[in-house]
Amino acid sequence: MRRLEGSVRLFVSGLLICLLMSCQTARQDNAASAAAVTAEPSENPVQESRDAWVPRDRIIDQYAAHCASCHGDNYRGSAIGPSLLVPELAGGNTLEEISRSIANGNAERGMPAWRDSWSADDIRSMAVFMLEQRAEDTGDAGMGAGERLPLPEDTLASQYHGFQLELVSDGLMHTYGLAVLPDHSVLLTEKSVGLTLITADGEQRLISNTPPVYDDSALRGTTWAGNGWFHDVAIHPDYATNGWVYLSYGDRCEQCNAISRETGKAVSMLALARGRIENGRWVDQELIWQTDKMHYQPSLENGLGARIAFDNAGHVFLSVGNMDELYRGVQDRAQPFGKVIRVKDDGRLPDDNPKPSSTKVVDGFWAYGFRTPQGLAYDFAHEQLWLAEHGPRGGDEINRIQRGANYGWPLVSLGLDYDGSPINYGPKLGIEFNPADLRGPDLNWTPSIGLSNLAFYQGAAFPEWQNDMLVATLKQNDLLRIRLSGNNVIEHETLLDGLGRFRDLDIGPSGHIYFLLEHLQGTRLVRLRPAEEE
Repeated sequence: MRRLEGSVRLFVSGLLICLLMSCQTARQDNAASAAAVTAEPSENPVQESRDAWVPRDRIIDQYAAHCASCHGDNYRGSAIGPSLLVPELAGGNTLEEISRSIANGNAERGMPAWRDSWSADDIRSMAVFMLEQRAEDTGDAGMGAGERLPLPEDTLASQYHGFQLELVSDGLMHTYGLAVLPDHSVLLTEKSVGLTLITADGEQRLISNTPPVYDDSALRGTTWAGNGWFHDVAIHPDYATNGWVYLSYGDRCEQCNAISRETGKAVSMLALARGRIENGRWVDQELIWQTDKMHYQPSLENGLGARIAFDNAGHVFLSVGNMDELYRGVQDRAQPFGKVIRVKDDGRLPDDNPKPSSTKVVDGFWAYGFRTPQGLAYDFAHEQLWLAEHGPRGGDEINRIQRGANYGWPLVSLGLDYDGSPINYGPKLGIEFNPADLRGPDLNWTPSIGLSNLAFYQGAAFPEWQNDMLVATLKQNDLLRIRLSGNNVIEHETLLDGLGRFRDLDIGPSGHIYFLLEHLQGTRLVRLRPAEEE
């Protein structure tokens, strides 16, 4: 198991595929369906593994036309050109260095300069493509398919602490969010199943009387997706005294707006509710946030993000992603898509939320310009909200979230669109903008690592990690630890690597780190604890 220490690893492997699992109510049916999906892996890793809805990668054609004769169809070189997969490239290994090498060429080595015949966008796209090919292949594990890797039984070393992994529960399906309770039991969402309680000894109990959850689905390329699903779960900061549990889910209806009446299809949109759990039942439900049904869509919910976080001043935040192929509505502050919502913990609208005088805003509007915001966490030590989101092909970002700020999607991104073209949806959407008005990312990964959720460590079990950012990744199969000082990353470490897709994480009352390790054969709930503990 490799370890990365030092500077931020900004250049890791490629195309993000958000793997969801087949939607059936019974977990046994889920496993059987998943086995069928993974029975015949693609023989062409370049194009045939791409989801059916993803357009052809134009960079592959550009490489074949201009580069393959020297560097080979498999990037391993030829009689007239070197391999592009060697550990150290002659001009450097970073995105900027590879871009510079492509632009300027290398006369001594017979490499032409492409700056006069290729645009700057084409050069950068080719550099991203090269990094994708050079990245470590996570294989089936990167898609949550194939054989599950066993959990290591030995003590694992990190920069400050040794730790061990312990399986808490197995055989879970469609998991998305988890919340560790004060008694060390765990609440988690299974998207097409419901809200599940995992007792301290690993028993699984489905909570009854929750909002409706739907199990129908569609196969989108290699990904199962649906609507009317459960998403995140979180407990109130004062849960020990008030017992409030917060749940984000797809509120679904039929014949309830113009789209559903015209198409005859069910529509859905994210909602946030809170309730208590008594004797295995969801009780005392209160609706905390819901948007007008005119915004409900028939689109799939796999890009909604739907993460929940609390600050230290009585507010709850909700990340809302996009449900439209062209991202219409993300830049419209009157629509809920691509927003961070901020309301009081009982659902009332705060008086200090942004209220731009020039336009109407969606209820709870706090910040906007997000694509797939799958991570949301509050840093209590510095009183700062952070968000992690996917780009389509690079441009994975972690951002400090500021009141009323625009984070740029889909106008600009440091990543590429799925076909290799730059992100520039302004003309398509008829939006003119000043780039100076947009807030750039605090952390960026291009190519993609598939960011999932994040958390700030506070606990007694690992004192040297106090207030560090923990980041779960899907595509790269990593659990990362990042230490910041102001705007600078001063430490970056891979705690776990190659075990599979880290879907969510949370810190337990003893300071142990719990995470969901997603797989088509069944998701595992795992606990990371100090090595010296019994």
